[in-house]
Amino acid sequence: MLLLLSLEDGLVLAWRRLGVFALDPSFADMRSITSAWECTRAGVDVLPINPCDPWKRPANYPSVWTAPAVTGLGQESTAYFGIATGIVFFASVLLLIGRVSGRAVLLYLLVLCSPAIMLGVERGNADLLLFAIVVLAVFLLSRARALAHGLLLLAAILKLFPLFAWGLLLRQPRRWVLAGGGGLLLAFTAYALVILDQIRAIRAAVPQEVQSSYGAAVGVEAFQQFVSQHGVTPLYPLTHPAAETAGQVGVVAAGLLVGLWLARRWNSRDGAVSERDLAAFWAGAGIFCGTFALFQNYDYRLAFLLLCLPQLLRWSHERRPQVPRSGWALAAIVASVWLVARAPIFPLGLGDLWVEVTNWFPFEELVNWLVFAYLAAALIVTRPRRSRPTATQ
Repeated sequence: MLLLLSLEDGLVLAWRRLGVFALDPSFADMRSITSAWECTRAGVDVLPINPCDPWKRPANYPSVWTAPAVTGLGQESTAYFGIATGIVFFASVLLLIGRVSGRAVLLYLLVLCSPAIMLGVERGNADLLLFAIVVLAVFLLSRARALAHGLLLLAAILKLFPLFAWGLLLRQPRRWVLAGGGGLLLAFTAYALVILDQIRAIRAAVPQEVQSSYGAAVGVEAFQQFVSQHGVTPLYPLTHPAAETAGQVGVVAAGLLVGLWLARRWNSRDGAVSERDLAAFWAGAGIFCGTFALFQNYDYRLAFLLLCLPQLLRWSHERRPQVPRSGWALAAIVASVWLVARAPIFPLGLGDLWVEVTNWFPFEELVNWLVFAYLAAALIVTRPRRSRPTATQ
């Protein structure tokens, strides 16, 4: 027993040295699900608090996640599901990237080993499973469209936000856009109406944090906290709750305006694309832009930016790409997933300074805003135009 405790402490320390704030016991987010199964079998509601969870966190997932409670499984199975989640995630990344060159391999490794992605792996977070579902849907979109549509619907049913990936369906033939996309929208609307009370309860229960999060509201809230904590009296009116909403709208509007300006400059460009890479790009960019604009998201959700990398790399190798400056976008994505690191990853005592600086303001949000504006511009430029020839495979 002492050996097991020592190993557990060693793993927590190792994760924290990599810039990931690990929790003990392990696979904390997967444990939120498996502990909810135990409470559900006992007839205990897991919203707004899950009393079976070690940290008493809410099980902030739709009730479909508690269906496995009938199997009798519980927290003792957490490690198995957490490890399986990591395996499925990395397998889906391999499916997404296919064969790549040496420099591209280094880029993918740099992103995959980042604190943002490793946070999801360490927690056994369900977003990694949703990532795999979206990747599989992209892969099947030109081979088995009905199955791909079903997978996209499944992802949205499980956690709602994958709905933002559905923009990729606009890149299909017109009949599939109307029939397939329309059918999905009707099915999801019916589902959302059935669980509307659950959605409201989840929204109220989800923790809203500045640290380890991204989103337009994160930077605004961090600014408000700074004003309150440091007594900047002339700016006190900006700490009002209404000012937070206005600030969030302003951040998003400014990003969209910059995106529109960039798109107008790039709109005359054209070039060959891989339809699969562009579909993956639309899924990843849609999820990032939608979640950045509307929610506060834990940093592991930045994993969906991986979907954008194949097309960005393709553009970076072209002399006159449809969307230019993709090298800068790739650098910004790398910065985004690494700047979320907690102190231990920095050498020479710089970790404490980094914590102090990011407690003042999460500077990675400036990078995320730039990524938001760039991806919004890219989505506008690559929007489907029915008069053009179908993109090549």
